[in-house]
Amino acid sequence: MSVNEWRRGTIGDEVTLQRGFDITRKEQRIGKVPVISSSGTNSYIEPLE
Repeated sequence: MSVNEWRRGTIGDEVTLQRGFDITRKEQRIGKVPVISSSGTNSYIEPLE
């Protein structure tokens, strides 16, 4: 997609942001998926199955 094809809008037009579920540090497995909070990236985990 080139700059000439960009649409003007909000992030909400493109994605849905929602709270997932709480996962404790004890339940986390170190991986490549970032865990993001209001203070930034907290850790990286493997997805739960």
